[in-house]
Amino acid sequence: LLQLLQLLLYRCGRKSRQPKQMKKKYSSWQIIGVSLGPIFPNMTYLTPKLFGAEVSQSVIGIQMASSYLSIMLTPAFFGVLAQNMGICCSVPFLSVMFVMMAGMIIYVKCIKS
Repeated sequence: LLQLLQLLLYRCGRKSRQPKQMKKKYSSWQIIGVSLGPIFPNMTYLTPKLFGAEVSQSVIGIQMASSYLSIMLTPAFFGVLAQNMGICCSVPFLSVMFVMMAGMIIYVKCIKS
């Protein structure tokens, strides 16, 4: 709900100052952000079902540690990458991150089966 409110406030504040092409560009980034937002809570919710109740507490701890590390390092890594290669590397960077996330989901499902 908070992300949706921030999205609406951002869109309303930027409407009059941006050309149409820039509005489309910002809209695509906002859609990516909103669509990836529910992944982490859903992953935490499904942990007991995927790994069992007896080890779910340890797995959730690993997930939390990994998420904090990722939240800390990903912006810095992308900043260095964009500074050296330009902002055009954002789409490949997001694609690689998505493939890594999808690969881990498939890996966990294969281990579970």
